[in-house]
Amino acid sequence: MGAGRPALTSRAEIIKAARKIFQKEGIEGLSVRSVAAAVDAAPSTIYNYFGTKQGMLAVLADDLLGGARPEIKPDKDPLETLRQWMIEYRQLLLKTPELIVLAHASGPVSNVFRIGHDLYELLLLAGLSESDAAVCSRSIQYTVNGFVMQEIGQQKLGVNLEDFAPEDELPIVLFKQQFNFDQVFARTVEMNVEGIRSLFPVKKKSRGAKS
Repeated sequence: MGAGRPALTSRAEIIKAARKIFQKEGIEGLSVRSVAAAVDAAPSTIYNYFGTKQGMLAVLADDLLGGARPEIKPDKDPLETLRQWMIEYRQLLLKTPELIVLAHASGPVSNVFRIGHDLYELLLLAGLSESDAAVCSRSIQYTVNGFVMQEIGQQKLGVNLEDFAPEDELPIVLFKQQFNFDQVFARTVEMNVEGIRSLFPVKKKSRGAKS
């Protein structure tokens, strides 16, 4: 930055630069200094906008999760909306595999709580009680996050089914399914959605969605 040049770097430019660094180098390469260098600004500019590195990470995680919230439509089956959200959320996490780590490393992230609130509202629309909706919404988030972490872990290890032979007592069908993530996740979604439908067969409530 030139000595006499005023600080014109915007908050949006900083988050855009942070997002590029995060996607290229992961959370390890993301620092106040690396982001400041990317936007040709002094580190103090970053601190002026976000206060701390944690503040910057929280805003970045919020930005990456901005499109991950389920769309609540009172006239649509909420459990079908839940089904679609689980599928789309998994795809988002697979495309940005370090997002789970970023969201937890940055401290409280608004959109993490908003997603949980939206799932809670969907389950209320499906007829669950407030306590059941609260527990199930958190369980669903944990389920998708945990599944993707397992999936990414095996991909990083480069596990190849042909490189392994199952133990004699392990059924080959069970061994193969360990690596069939798409099919296993599809069944996981079904078990969650249909499980809720059967465990809580309450008439759908007429409840407006909250923002």
